[in-house]
Amino acid sequence: MKKSKHPFLRWAGIVFLVLGLVYAGLVVAGNMAVRREKAAMEAAGFPMRPEQVIPAAIHERDNAAPLYNAAVKALKDVPFKGETSFDGVTVTSSNLFDHLGRTAVAVRKSPDDVEAAEKFDTLVRDPRVADFLASVERASALPGYRQENDYSKGAEMSLPHAPDNLTVSQVLAALALQQMRQGNTAAAWRTIEISFRFADTLRDEPLIISQLVRKSQQSIAIKAMRDAAAMAAPSDEVSQKIQKQLSLYDGDKSMALAQNGEMILMGEWVFSRPLPHVLKHVSTISSVSSPSNEDQKTSYFIRAFLSRWSAALFGPILQPWDHAAFLKARQAMLTGGERANPEKDLHSYHQNIPNLFVLYLLLLPSIQVANTNLTRVDSAAVVSRLGLAIIDYKKEHGAFPRDLQALGAQDLVDPYTGTPFVYRPEPNGFLLYSVGPDLTDDSGREYDHKKRKGDIVWRYQEGSGDSDATSG
Repeated sequence: MKKSKHPFLRWAGIVFLVLGLVYAGLVVAGNMAVRREKAAMEAAGFPMRPEQVIPAAIHERDNAAPLYNAAVKALKDVPFKGETSFDGVTVTSSNLFDHLGRTAVAVRKSPDDVEAAEKFDTLVRDPRVADFLASVERASALPGYRQENDYSKGAEMSLPHAPDNLTVSQVLAALALQQMRQGNTAAAWRTIEISFRFADTLRDEPLIISQLVRKSQQSIAIKAMRDAAAMAAPSDEVSQKIQKQLSLYDGDKSMALAQNGEMILMGEWVFSRPLPHVLKHVSTISSVSSPSNEDQKTSYFIRAFLSRWSAALFGPILQPWDHAAFLKARQAMLTGGERANPEKDLHSYHQNIPNLFVLYLLLLPSIQVANTNLTRVDSAAVVSRLGLAIIDYKKEHGAFPRDLQALGAQDLVDPYTGTPFVYRPEPNGFLLYSVGPDLTDDSGREYDHKKRKGDIVWRYQEGSGDSDATSG
């Protein structure tokens, strides 16, 4: 029998055949793992389809979003060149809306800046700004809010209303401060009520960025409320309305909504597209949501770098396994798809995931960092509810309560520990705080975002004109 003249070609063919079979086997097994995780999640009650998380359509007459959008657009359409300075930086605006927002930030950052206050007062008296504020007030009375977002675009989706919402919240907070200082107490508290209602407009938007914007708006409203309370306590009616609004700030449900939406709408988008296209968008998300602890940050970026190289070499094989790991993490982070579990250690999560799962490693930080931020604001909201109840108690009884039990609010506990908040009556005021994310009682020292240490504090002094109102 004649021997082959090309044994190399024969062996190369065998090698390629074996590699092809291994490749196909890994891809098939990975897809089966994805199906298993999806089946387990569906059996556990997790929403799995876009229509389960996308907010339902609402009637036009009940939808505040078009009114807010029209009010913002009306000011953006007015060309305006003006300079605003804060934190040592001077910024030039190109339209009236931007200038109004930046002036509001300057007023809030530097309450004693007379020039900024005068500029803001002049802007508020402008008929176009007055119309804008009246439109915002009318819109805040409507029961619904739904933007026409194209959720099918995943990470490419545009959300222009998100930064605009933050600007409107800044304007309302500055307006309340201005009204309070001018002695128009009733108008100031009405503006704060509007600010709290407006801050909750993004409640049903199932995206992490939307829930983070919502929580930032709530922080702005909480700070404005505390500053106003230090100058003049709200009436019982207003206090009850604000406490009711604050009771709606459920961090666990917000995080569950955001995680479910992100993992269905963004996750399915991510895992159904070519890896290079996805990495271009996901890298932007991960760059702003990586761990803040320096040691964890270094580890995270090293692992992300290694993951990108492994993905470039083995992406098609690894992508279904990456997807399965992502789904498994979702089950670990949520209880039945309805509530976020207590905060878990991001570093531990990462250490247990192979570097090969690039998309999982890039997506997870945005979810975990959002969870941290939402819990912090949720804690500030509960502290504010209790603080208002303490102020109401003082008005009724003539003195601040000796302890929190006198309020009959035993169900309001520190979200971080599940135990009562720390409360200390002080001369003409009180100190009330949560121990914060570091789970350590720092004796009421304000939370330091860089060091990630400290408490979520409200130190209230009657008639001080300035409340130490850290919202975390």
